[in-house]
Amino acid sequence: MHKTWQATLTASGVSAPSVEQYELLLAFIAATTSHDSATSAFRLVWRLEAPTLAEATTAALSKAQIAFEKAGIHGTQEEVLVRLADRVEQEAKHPRPQDLVITKDIAEQLGVSRQRVAQLANDHPDFPPPIARTAAGPIYTQESVSLFAAGWERSPASRPTRSKRSQ
Repeated sequence: MHKTWQATLTASGVSAPSVEQYELLLAFIAATTSHDSATSAFRLVWRLEAPTLAEATTAALSKAQIAFEKAGIHGTQEEVLVRLADRVEQEAKHPRPQDLVITKDIAEQLGVSRQRVAQLANDHPDFPPPIARTAAGPIYTQESVSLFAAGWERSPASRPTRSKRSQ
């Protein structure tokens, strides 16, 4: 008995495909695509039929490889996620809860001011990107902020102490 699966494949080192390359790719595989020019990551999402997860994964990798070759798209397949399509739809309707934090929470966690968090967000290459922006400000996942905090080497304060400022 075949099941419907959703495959998501991410490849790195992919230059922005031309319109012709997109057309060739989509003629072979009915997928939604996205390309991140900042990271050169290319993502395909499509559905396929297979009896088991193992067979769906093998078929997804093979189909993506052939589609890339036919379209002349070069990159390294880095990640494939194959899930039952029913589960994907179920999670879209009822997303899993996430621990989310805002600038105020991050400032408390890192022991810095909210202004310093904003500075880190703008200037530090390892600071995580927000998952959303609202009128109240950016929203981050707690997991991404915790990973940043674990690897962040806090530089000593360069601001003079209060006694030195008053002299």
